Amino acid sequence: MALTVSVKVSGNADEALAALKKVFSPRERANIVGRAAQNEVRNYLFAINLQRPNKLGGTRTNYFSGAAESTEFNADDKGTAVVNIHQVGMRMKYTGGKIVPRRAKNLTIPARSEAYGKTAKEFDNLQVVFGRGRKAIGLAERESTDISVGKKKVKNKGSRGGGMMFWLVKEVNVTADKTVMPQPDDILKASGKALKAAARIAVKKAEDTDGR
Repeated sequence: MALTVSVKVSGNADEALAALKKVFSPRERANIVGRAAQNEVRNYLFAINLQRPNKLGGTRTNYFSGAAESTEFNADDKGTAVVNIHQVGMRMKYTGGKIVPRRAKNLTIPARSEAYGKTAKEFDNLQVVFGRGRKAIGLAERESTDISVGKKKVKNKGSRGGGMMFWLVKEVNVTADKTVMPQPDDILKASGKALKAAARIAVKKAEDTDGR
């Protein structure tokens, strides 16, 4: 489900906006607001993508850049614009909530940087690690031995693997984080600025037409 932001054009804030209402239809005004709101959201998401690196290190997934790219807006005939963010997980990050597995017994939580942004199915060398009471607590790499074969001898180059790759949990409680989105006032300010700019252009066009 997409995370949405709604902005409605209403009221007679000043003469510029009153002039705008005479020139443009509610849908046209909503298009102006929607585009400005979308740009505000996109720019904010691109910015926090730079500010929030992967906590585990390793290759970044650039999650918030993906969220920025997934935005779109829709406008209706009543003057309402809605900005949608279609990135999976954005609503949960913003509102918080509980995540439980749907098609498996456990959720897999990355334990190392190599696992970040990946699923357990992308690894072919994992084994279940059991804790007390034979409870599955994680997925670890199977230990293996590297061997080099030469013309005259076989050399053991040492063992590798065995480290925990994913933790297994029954649920995750996500804390709401309102900072993954710009403040509503900032979105409204950007929308109002765009409206006033369009109003000035509309008034100028009307004056030029009357002067001919």
